[in-house]
Amino acid sequence: MKKTYWLYIEPYVFISIKHENIILYNFLNGKRLEYSNNSLISNLVKRLNSKNNLLVIKLTEKDIINIEISDFIKKIRKYYIGDIINSTYSINKPVQLKPILNIQKSVKLLKRSPNLNVGRKMMLYLTDLTLFINSACSLNCSNCKGSYKQFLFCTKFKNSVNELNIIQIKKIIDDLKGTSLQKINITGGNIFNYSELEELNNLFINYSSFLEYSIHYQNIFTNTDKINLLNKGSSLNILVDKEINIKILTEVKESVNKKNIKTKFCFTLDKIDDFNKIEEIISKIKIKEYVIYPYYNKSNISLFRNNIFITKQDIFEAKPSQNDIFTRQILNPINFGKLHVTCNGNIYSNLNNQMLGNINDISIYDSVYKEMDKGKSWWKLRTSIQPCNNCLYNLLCPPISNYEYVIGKYNLCNVKNT
Repeated sequence: MKKTYWLYIEPYVFISIKHENIILYNFLNGKRLEYSNNSLISNLVKRLNSKNNLLVIKLTEKDIINIEISDFIKKIRKYYIGDIINSTYSINKPVQLKPILNIQKSVKLLKRSPNLNVGRKMMLYLTDLTLFINSACSLNCSNCKGSYKQFLFCTKFKNSVNELNIIQIKKIIDDLKGTSLQKINITGGNIFNYSELEELNNLFINYSSFLEYSIHYQNIFTNTDKINLLNKGSSLNILVDKEINIKILTEVKESVNKKNIKTKFCFTLDKIDDFNKIEEIISKIKIKEYVIYPYYNKSNISLFRNNIFITKQDIFEAKPSQNDIFTRQILNPINFGKLHVTCNGNIYSNLNNQMLGNINDISIYDSVYKEMDKGKSWWKLRTSIQPCNNCLYNLLCPPISNYEYVIGKYNLCNVKNT
């Protein structure tokens, strides 16, 4: 009787297949196997990965002595990716459970469940809300028009003199009941110019523990007497554009330190030379909490290509987890759960996409439902856009961010797509 064997892949292994190119990636130890243009191994892995086989297939003795298959088995053993079992020890096919992702409260599921309150269930997904409460600001920052579409930053919203009034904000707060909100960002032009700042802060007293203000450092400098108006227990993001006045920045740091406010300094740069300058300032005035944002100004793509674009080494050094990859199969974790309301009342899931509506016409409930049902931000996946959908690494790569939108291309990488 000829010997046969069960070949299996462990359930903690991610498999990506594009034509005759494959990756097997072990979530637990970060080890991986890659094969390019190898029809024998790719067909073997395709069989293993099929829904009918569930990561287990039978091999003959002839298969086992094949040099390529034998080498494959040695490697999967070495990296704890899989193994073989003599079928005499298991006459029936071994059971291997293949993980399957399921989002429990999708729009389609909720629509099929008439006894559920769809609006309330949808609101559980809202975790992050940004309010641009006004547009008034006397500064003339060179990146005012573009920064806020790339990362959280203030902006004047040129040609707009609007501000969200208290009635609109009360309506928003009423809609926040029943959410899983984790952060509220308050910014605008110069928020100290907001006509009802004290009343605004009183409205958010119950949310102070995850309330963040984002204010340009020069606007803090000219309004140090108003810092006490900010809610106790909240956080302050001090925004620093590339035109840095060290003297003013130092005084701002000293002022907020005296107020015992939790702060983070947010710097921007649009050329690599700025990095050393910023590092020197951080060291000189002893800033502990900070972040540095690269800023795309339409003429500095080389900065991103040389320093920001992802490489294959970056992908695997990050050691994406099973949850990371599961999440990236169904939603965009960078955008998911976020809404932005601008000073004229427009609501966006992403400021680079079309608005969902205006707060005067639709509620936050309606906005969340609309984005969940037909939105283009929360569900923007690399598997559904070109050229990433044809890339072997699309689920291992970080999700689509604002940089892809503003630069106008999705493959911000130096990965050679095999």
